[in-house]
Amino acid sequence: MKTTAFVACFLSAVTVVSGHARIAKPVPLGYGKLINGNAYNRPLNYDGSDFPCKGLIDKQGVNMATVATWEAGKTASFEIQPNDDPSGGEGQLAAHSGGSCQASISFDRGKSFKVLHTYNGGCPRGAKAGSNIAGPDQKFDFMIPAETKAGDVLFSWSWIANTGNRGEFYQNCASVKITGSGTSTLTSREDMWVGDLVKAPITKTMCLSTGGKDFRFPNPGDKVTNTGNNFADAKGPGPDGKFDICRAPGSPGKTPETTNPNPNPNPNPNPPTPKPEVPKTPEVPKGGKPSFQLPVGADTYTCTKN
Repeated sequence: MKTTAFVACFLSAVTVVSGHARIAKPVPLGYGKLINGNAYNRPLNYDGSDFPCKGLIDKQGVNMATVATWEAGKTASFEIQPNDDPSGGEGQLAAHSGGSCQASISFDRGKSFKVLHTYNGGCPRGAKAGSNIAGPDQKFDFMIPAETKAGDVLFSWSWIANTGNRGEFYQNCASVKITGSGTSTLTSREDMWVGDLVKAPITKTMCLSTGGKDFRFPNPGDKVTNTGNNFADAKGPGPDGKFDICRAPGSPGKTPETTNPNPNPNPNPNPPTPKPEVPKTPEVPKGGKPSFQLPVGADTYTCTKN
């Protein structure tokens, strides 16, 4: 009887402790090393001190080499580590009834992130209400826009669990290479959502999710997958009543891509005043007398001064 009571107590407690999840592919930055003492399947620090990417970008001891190559205009994917991870420890998934996640990309080493695909609900896939067990298929496909600039970038997977403690925001990042002929840094796309943590200018009353519901991102972008119907919208807008404040700190916001009208990056604010042209001295022909041109109607005559 005591054993039964203990098990029931443990299972009920599972829904209120921290969720645990990480991506397996692409391999996250510095995986295998508990750098900063922050395991991969734990949330970011509530104070935002290790945002972005658990503070691992360009950190000593972290290999920033790319671990995957994705072609612009083609399908890419990420995989969440499933429950049957044989390594145990930090690899174990606690699905916390699922949740919502975003696949994003950064061209500036994590200063800003642009959303590639939003998954409202169903992330991880196949998790039932009140359960920490998810299904075996945890591969999520998304498209790399054809115009995406080629080069090394950071991929971000971010997650908000359905159940568990609020004030938890999860993020794993990986270095990947984009190939193709694109030149766009996707500035017109939506910024990645950041919430359930305190990171200036976000305060503890802003950018909040609701426990027991799949978070519905307010600015999800144009590629969205909705799973189920147990959604709750964001709570705690910024001072302007909008959720524009709930984005990766440093992100410039959704802005149209334009060509710089001034190709000179350092124009002279005090250009010199042009000097008036000085009339040229009339040419002196071989005869020694100056001459000048005199237009008369449609004709022009050369005149010589006496």
